[in-house]
Amino acid sequence: MTIDEAIKAMQNIDLVLSVTDSEHEAARMAISALRAQQERENPQPLTLEELRRMDGEVVYIPESEEYFGGMGIVSVSQERVMDVGVPKFGYWLFREYGEGWRAYRSQRNLLIPTMERRKESDRE
Repeated sequence: MTIDEAIKAMQNIDLVLSVTDSEHEAARMAISALRAQQERENPQPLTLEELRRMDGEVVYIPESEEYFGGMGIVSVSQERVMDVGVPKFGYWLFREYGEGWRAYRSQRNLLIPTMERRKESDRE
């Protein structure tokens, strides 16, 4: 069973079998946990609209052929994500979003390879 199938099954269980408020709450909690697991296992890049709604929040950006990777803080007023890594490499512009760089809510396996490469280059 996939996570999507499990979510649909829990939604049906909630509609058909849940009678009390605590049963409804338990079903909603299970669905929420399944969605969180799904996001961890298969993170999806944010849309530009989602990124714009995250002003002041940290996002994770995997390295690509054109852009360095790292983590940064969304700055809607500056139309960019400002790098907060060490060392700081600069920023990622909103107008270039999707054309070489993408941002994620979850850092699952996205930031780690970049940090390992930085550590290796520090040793040389």
